[in-house]
Amino acid sequence: MPAENDLTKDLERLHPILDSMTIAFWRMRRVIEREAKTIPIKLLVLAITGEEEGIGPGEICGRLGLEFSRISRLIKSLEGEGLMYRERDSEDRRFSHLYLTGKGREYLRERTALSNGEFDRRLGELGSEEVRELERMLRILGEGMRL
Repeated sequence: MPAENDLTKDLERLHPILDSMTIAFWRMRRVIEREAKTIPIKLLVLAITGEEEGIGPGEICGRLGLEFSRISRLIKSLEGEGLMYRERDSEDRRFSHLYLTGKGREYLRERTALSNGEFDRRLGELGSEEVRELERMLRILGEGMRL
């Protein structure tokens, strides 16, 4: 087991912003999980599918920068919960198109309202311009971190 001084030195080697980003990310995830009673990636996949009815799993992977196997497992879970369904492409059976069910639309609406309300409350200390700037910076970081 490393001594306390070794651990401190290891932490000091991290990029200065990494610790703050990691803590913020995990705390935001816990807020969504607690308040909306769901996981963020689930809401994101449902939101993307709701915005682009008929989108394919591969397109979702590309937009999120995640592995196909992870998204495929999530889609199967969402289908099992009755929140979305897939239809095979009529011209190429290898491809499928995803759609939200009525239950999926309601789930997304309710859970998004819960998580958005909590985020608005927690971001209340920031001014609207600061929130827009934070969003802009996070988009830049997100694009720069694509695999």
